[in-house]
Amino acid sequence: MRIRFIFPISFLISFFLTPFIINFCFKLGILDYPDARKIHNQPTPRLGGLAIYLATMLALGYNILLSAKLISIFFAASLIFIISLIDDLRPLSALIRLAAQVIATAILIFSGIYIEFFPKSAGGLFLNYILTLVWVVGITNAVNYLDGLDGLLILLTLSVLACFGFIGYISDQFWLLSVIVALAGSLLGFLKYNFPRAKIFIGDAGSTFIGFILATVSIMGTWAQDNVVKVFVPVFILGVPIFDMCFTTVMRIKEGKVKSIIDWLEYAGCDHFHHRLLNIGLSRTAAVYLICVVSLMLGISGIILYNSERTDAYLMLLQVCFVFMVISILMLSGEKNTFLKGR
Repeated sequence: MRIRFIFPISFLISFFLTPFIINFCFKLGILDYPDARKIHNQPTPRLGGLAIYLATMLALGYNILLSAKLISIFFAASLIFIISLIDDLRPLSALIRLAAQVIATAILIFSGIYIEFFPKSAGGLFLNYILTLVWVVGITNAVNYLDGLDGLLILLTLSVLACFGFIGYISDQFWLLSVIVALAGSLLGFLKYNFPRAKIFIGDAGSTFIGFILATVSIMGTWAQDNVVKVFVPVFILGVPIFDMCFTTVMRIKEGKVKSIIDWLEYAGCDHFHHRLLNIGLSRTAAVYLICVVSLMLGISGIILYNSERTDAYLMLLQVCFVFMVISILMLSGEKNTFLKGR
């Protein structure tokens, strides 16, 4: 199937399927109810990920059968989706969810989708596999954690896909573009129902599926010939979820809230990037737009780095670190001032 047909198919499936899923959730009571940790104030359907998953996979159609790598992505992403869907309906332990993510990553690795950073020796190959596992599990969960405001994850993912897609287009990476376009179409079709005020949430099934696809796309693509640059490009494009994951992890360890990987997976708090922006006075919509602007800025940096020299990558990394340092200082100082005023 040509790429130009994939987008309208995924868009239309998602757009017309989502209202049926909304009604289905209300009839069966599959709703996300408000509580102290959540910021919505009314019960909301939470199986939006089902529309995104079906639209993406159906749009790819028989293209999946034409590529061994797409077949592996199909089975690995489906495993992530199914386990997370079960978790949405009846919560599973963090260990089971982690095991599913490890197995899904192993499927990718054995199909030849893995990070090639270390030399192709026995030891180097093993290190590449470990690096791939850490990357995929980390990005999958980092993206999942950013699903906290109406429309945030959808718009953020679209900005990331636009940057990956631009590089894929100018470098004629057909299979990569197929996955990107299929997911982008399903997200745009879903956006109408998820943007403020959301009529349906993505749920963990949708957010982990999206995170896994983004992690896979970042590994599957060819971003540069230089070993360092080809790692830096996806790191910059996925800079926002990586920053959020690192920042919250450091703060939680510092505050003694998490002490193991299982604690990290199970802990649910209001201390992510978007929560902190709300705490310093931004509206929900403003927080969504600000995060997406930062993501696009980082994504453009990644595009600029495509096939660049290693020195450029180091300088760009230094610039990005300064940007996030300023953001961190503003968030922490803003929250401190808010606390003092409250006293």
